[in-house]
Amino acid sequence: MGDLTDSEQMAKQVEILDVLVASGYFRARLKSYDVFDKIVGGMVFCLEGLDNIELDVDFLFHDSLSIGQKIALTEKIVAVLPQIGCPYSLEPHQIQGLDFINIFPVIQWLVKRSIESRAEKADRLNAFLIKQFHNDFTLPSDDVQSERRQNMLSNLKTIQENFKPKRKFRKTGDIDENNTKLQIETTLLEYASQLSTVKNTFEGNTSIKDNTSENYLDHLTEIEDNSFNFNQDCRHEVFSDYSTLKLEFSEDDENLRVTRKINELKEIKGNLEKQLSMLKENYNQALEKQKTIETRFEEMKNDKNELLNGLEVMKQKHANEDAEVIYKLTTLIKQNEEAKRKENAFKQECKEKLALMQDKTNEYVNILEDENSVAENKLVLQNEKQNLAKIRLKVSKKTRQVIVLSRQLDVPSRSELAQYQRRFLELYTQVSSKHKETKQFYTLYNTLNDTKLYIEKEKTLLNSICENFTSSMSSPAVRDQFLKQFESIVMGIKENKNKVMKRLESEKAKKQELNATLLALLDLQRKYVAATKKFRQLAVG
Repeated sequence: MGDLTDSEQMAKQVEILDVLVASGYFRARLKSYDVFDKIVGGMVFCLEGLDNIELDVDFLFHDSLSIGQKIALTEKIVAVLPQIGCPYSLEPHQIQGLDFINIFPVIQWLVKRSIESRAEKADRLNAFLIKQFHNDFTLPSDDVQSERRQNMLSNLKTIQENFKPKRKFRKTGDIDENNTKLQIETTLLEYASQLSTVKNTFEGNTSIKDNTSENYLDHLTEIEDNSFNFNQDCRHEVFSDYSTLKLEFSEDDENLRVTRKINELKEIKGNLEKQLSMLKENYNQALEKQKTIETRFEEMKNDKNELLNGLEVMKQKHANEDAEVIYKLTTLIKQNEEAKRKENAFKQECKEKLALMQDKTNEYVNILEDENSVAENKLVLQNEKQNLAKIRLKVSKKTRQVIVLSRQLDVPSRSELAQYQRRFLELYTQVSSKHKETKQFYTLYNTLNDTKLYIEKEKTLLNSICENFTSSMSSPAVRDQFLKQFESIVMGIKENKNKVMKRLESEKAKKQELNATLLALLDLQRKYVAATKKFRQLAVG
């Protein structure tokens, strides 16, 4: 059960790191960072990407945080999750204990929300940029379309001006107001419209004969202005102008549709070319990935064969030892079960004997009332007490044996050992960070103390030079002696500087050696982790 739980935890850890890398948090790829730092940093990265949610919390995460600061940061993250509507619950100790099974759904939900928020932000910025572009600039195609639109509007206005209705006649007499059809016909006749455009929708009493319009034409007089006369030639001229304008309008409309279609086809062609180039790139990447996977598969296959051979050798070597250990364990288990069975039987027997002894005690109490049998009862009571002491001694021996056997069988599980290991690692990291911090403080103190010492020496030297300068310039001999002393002081300072520089160079060389050793150890650690991971996968498979 412990192996299954560990395999699930490892699988969830790999899935969490893959999800964080897919969301854009590429620090999860680095091997030099701790898993705890990767997970906490990824959660902070996702929370910072939620622009559509206002949070009054300071998520400051960097590599030099102490253990206490990291724990406080995890508590802030857990407190913020319900505020942003996370459907999953998480506790700080689960993050600190690296409970990947419970952390995975929270990470997955945060990554999804972060990607959605960034997509919304990108859409908003894109729309804003397009709007700003159209406010300041225009495309050539937009200019052509606007020019054609203006031409079309001017043509429409010309047509409306030329063909608006003009009155040719006017009424001379009254017309029956109740006869709606007659009013419509007379109004149309005033504007020289044909009566065929009026539909005969009236029935019954409202029907009028065909010669009604002819009778009412007698009551209409022609307007004196001859400019409204609409003879046959003018009508043909107007219709010809109308047909030419209509033809121009249809040609402009057709050209506009053709240009739009051409632009759409160009855009579709550009999109298809982009998709084709992307598909080619994806195909090349897939081929490269396939080659790398094949080479890696061959390497893993060879490693698997080597591990299987080593495993067979180890099995053959430790077969006899494992058989002896299993035999000892089975015998101990059988002895433990037998001891438990005997203990239960012995307890039952003791209970029965105790009941009998209580009955006998009651009988003895009744007998003790008789004054003649007091001595005999005392003797019997003494014997029973001795028997009771012997039985208790036997029970204590048996219980001691049972406790010894249970201690031999009480072995901690793999999950408990892993938990102990994590706790010890946390304690070790905390102690090491505190030790490192204290060491840095000591180094800083020593550096500042040395700086202070050198500054004091410089101060005393300058004071002595200022004090003796005027007196040393009084005579040439004293001045030469002063200059010699000054040169000796300068030489001493240069020697001290050279010593310090040599010490600095030696420390740098030590640092380079330690860095090389550290890199070698990290490489060895990576190889060890990879080997253990492969071994676990083979063991599970």
